[in-house]
Amino acid sequence: MIQFNELSKSQKAFDFIVKLIASGCFTGYSKFASGTVGCFFIGIPTYLLIYYLSHCCLFIEPNLCYALFVTMLTIIGIWVSGRAEIIFAQRDSGKIVIDEVVGYLFTMFALPLNILFIVLGFILFRVIDVWKPLGIRSLQKLPGGWGVMFDDCAGGVVTCIILQIINISGVRF
Repeated sequence: MIQFNELSKSQKAFDFIVKLIASGCFTGYSKFASGTVGCFFIGIPTYLLIYYLSHCCLFIEPNLCYALFVTMLTIIGIWVSGRAEIIFAQRDSGKIVIDEVVGYLFTMFALPLNILFIVLGFILFRVIDVWKPLGIRSLQKLPGGWGVMFDDCAGGVVTCIILQIINISGVRF
């Protein structure tokens, strides 16, 4: 006999997929600095994948293609992280790292592909994500997945601006 308080198999499978995406393939379950772990092990490889895919688009300019990929992941992240908050029964749970992954993708927009920008982008983004300057912290007050995602997206934009200034200033690595 089915109990009403038990989740169906399809609901358990759905929740598993939400946890998988929200936690960055479970890197969010790291006991130490889950956001940093998720950003490093999922954010950087995702950036490299999207960078190469966007440069393979035959009919779309690479930066536009990259922006479309990141927009799609942002929309998915808003929904998934909102649902994950319900599953984890915790607001902006440390297990949710899709926001750090997408924030890092914002960081790397329209930058040249080289190891030093990848590393500098990672370090600066993590510092800004933890520090949350310029009113970014207030974005966490937005409801559900919006609050989870938008502070990291804003942190990524700020970091991207800093890196773009470094890039156009002629500093070469």
